[in-house]
Amino acid sequence: MAEHFSPTEIAALLESAVAIIRAEVEALPKAVATFHPGEAEWSVNEVIGHLIEAERRGFAGRLESKRGDFVELAAGIAPADVVTLDRVICCYPDMKTLVSESAAHARQLYGVVIPRENRLVRVMRLGINTVFRVMRNPFRFYIHPSREIEAVLARFGFKPLATRDTLVWRVAVYSR
Repeated sequence: MAEHFSPTEIAALLESAVAIIRAEVEALPKAVATFHPGEAEWSVNEVIGHLIEAERRGFAGRLESKRGDFVELAAGIAPADVVTLDRVICCYPDMKTLVSESAAHARQLYGVVIPRENRLVRVMRLGINTVFRVMRNPFRFYIHPSREIEAVLARFGFKPLATRDTLVWRVAVYSR
């Protein structure tokens, strides 16, 4: 049975959580706090800086993040001005359904980070998927062709706005 807390108890729990997070972050060595875990990944300091800036500019209450299978959650998610799928499409076997459902929720901009379609990424996919097969893990890494993703987005009125490539990833933004 779920516990019911009073507003005072909830406020106390939130304050203690903030104190714990603050202590943990302040205890981090500078090298850890500024470490970028991967290409185009934010450091701990950058994440905190972005949260502070969002709060300062009044965006904190307007931003929403969801975790889970978007296709399953889509009916309960309101449309948004901007929808982003950052390294999500490559983890999903049914790209057309995922992109269609998420594009239907985007009013103005749609952003993706997807694996590049090059030899290096194909070799990486082979290695990653082999490891998961050996471990009997059902997860698979997919390289869905960007032209197919763009074709789905075009059916929702989206056109390419900007694209940037790294060795492994393509970052693309589309607009209506």
